[in-house]
Amino acid sequence: HLGKVVLINFFATYCGSCRQEMLELKSIWQRFSSDRFVTVSVSVDTYQDAENVLLDFVKEYEMNWTVAQDIVGISSQYSVSAIPTLVLVDPEGYVAYTHVGVTREPTLSQEIQGLLETTTSTPRQRTDMIDFWRNYGMLFLVGVSTVAIISALFLTIRYDKNRKPKTIYTS
Repeated sequence: HLGKVVLINFFATYCGSCRQEMLELKSIWQRFSSDRFVTVSVSVDTYQDAENVLLDFVKEYEMNWTVAQDIVGISSQYSVSAIPTLVLVDPEGYVAYTHVGVTREPTLSQEIQGLLETTTSTPRQRTDMIDFWRNYGMLFLVGVSTVAIISALFLTIRYDKNRKPKTIYTS
């Protein structure tokens, strides 16, 4: 969804605060839904019949936007530690705002409107990987070298499956 403002909602069907926030999200979706704004809800439910419960939840709250079940741990990538959590991503793909707990429609509207109005003449350069290699490149190379040396040492050690290890008792 690069080039769009994305609202990601992490929730659970059993969460009372999440249910309360769905009304706010429905209002936001109705107001901003366009080719420049996307809403995605991600259920973190983990119980066995979560899929059926989620489908009923979607119908009950008339969630006409994308709804997914977190089966690959996407919530941990966004550091979600409590629900509900809302993440607003700007058109360049950067997290602009994170809200933990019920977030009201006026707050979200203001933030979304600001992100939609923000246009840059020159897009920011995505420097996250450049910065990573600048800051951690040498550490990475040292780590790889260390692993290679240790692996070579283990390959040179002979293993005799008939030899029993010594048992040491401590009191």
